[in-house]
Amino acid sequence: MRSSISRIKLLILILILGFVELYPSSKQIDSLLSLISKTPEKENSIFYSELASKYWFVDPNESIEYAWHAYNLSKFHKNKVHETSAIFTIGVTHIILSQNDSAFYYLNISLEKFRELNDSLRIANNLRAIADVYSNRKDLVNAQKYYLESFRIFENIFRDDVSEPQPIRLYSIMLNNFAIFYMDIKNYESAISYFKTAQKYYNKINDLNGMSISYYNIGICYNNLNINDSCVENYTRAYKIANQVNNVTIKSNAMVGLAELYMKDEKYDDALKNLEIAQKLFEEISDFNGLTSTYYMKGQIASQKKQINLALQNFQNALEITYKTDNRATRLDCFGKIAEIYQDLGNHKEANTYLWNLYKLKDTITEIQNKQRIEEIDKQFNFERKESELKNLKLANDLSELEKNRLILIVFTLSLMIFLSFIMIYLLRKRHNFKEELN
Repeated sequence: MRSSISRIKLLILILILGFVELYPSSKQIDSLLSLISKTPEKENSIFYSELASKYWFVDPNESIEYAWHAYNLSKFHKNKVHETSAIFTIGVTHIILSQNDSAFYYLNISLEKFRELNDSLRIANNLRAIADVYSNRKDLVNAQKYYLESFRIFENIFRDDVSEPQPIRLYSIMLNNFAIFYMDIKNYESAISYFKTAQKYYNKINDLNGMSISYYNIGICYNNLNINDSCVENYTRAYKIANQVNNVTIKSNAMVGLAELYMKDEKYDDALKNLEIAQKLFEEISDFNGLTSTYYMKGQIASQKKQINLALQNFQNALEITYKTDNRATRLDCFGKIAEIYQDLGNHKEANTYLWNLYKLKDTITEIQNKQRIEEIDKQFNFERKESELKNLKLANDLSELEKNRLILIVFTLSLMIFLSFIMIYLLRKRHNFKEELN
């Protein structure tokens, strides 16, 4: 249960890694605001774009506001690079907000503009972001197409032995996301291969956060392949490296991953040790989903060890925390487990109360899922419509360019004919004058 939650969080981390710290300090934001106040307006758009990226995880809506300000400034001062970067930032922010149709729209605009600027690095990164949108939409065919196109461009860039950290970091992000694509289609061997390649480049620029994320995801792959020794090895490496940079998210998830493996092998005491470490880490960052999972797993272990009262206490703790995050799926599991325990204890009144809550919540979840399906169909329709509109717009632009070239050719041909006609007239007149002189 916990692994799927962890991987969703890591997808977000990987998307952003290399562009912005996950939780920027107020000093960093104040520093940028100070720079804006001291810098001429013409040069401010780059700082507004950076502010937008700083707010990605703090307040995505604020991020969009800053990105639009960057766009308007750069457009007014005719700075095409900053203008296009601002549009790209808006697109990425919509991915974070799970607004995939809007993300798709803005990212396609920025892609065309980066192509006009012939900026290979930004084109590759833009293609990767569009691939992320397709992956979020479960359109794996197009996701693979865009990841591969991005990959080829990065490969061409790296043929020139790029040593700058930013291109290497972007390339590593792309490899990570490509690996996650293979995880989505359950091709774990290919995923491991791409994660390991990403690790090489993270190691080259000493990016310990990136390395810890890769090791953790490799651990997930080996877990799905039931290769436990390799799984333990990679979770442990992920924890050790994350500990060096105090990446609490990876540290806590690695501990939970190890606990899951120990539970499989019925090594419950070892599992509990890891869960206790994870629990403290989750408390440190107020990760309520993590705490819910930790208490739930401790409840499972207590049940297996026939410690009924302890199991009940842990499941109730997990249930209480689910209301802080509206985690209905785990709440449903908790209702079921608590009802079972009360049934075993002969407390049928309490058991029936929790069963009633369970069935009531099931109905609520079904209703929400039906509503989400309708919304998803509507979003898919809008997404496909935008995709079609962009294709038609590109076709119209291509036709317009073709018509423009055709017109230029016609004008050139007519001009050439007129020019040649003048030359012919000039030569004929010269010949005529020459004859008259002879006569």
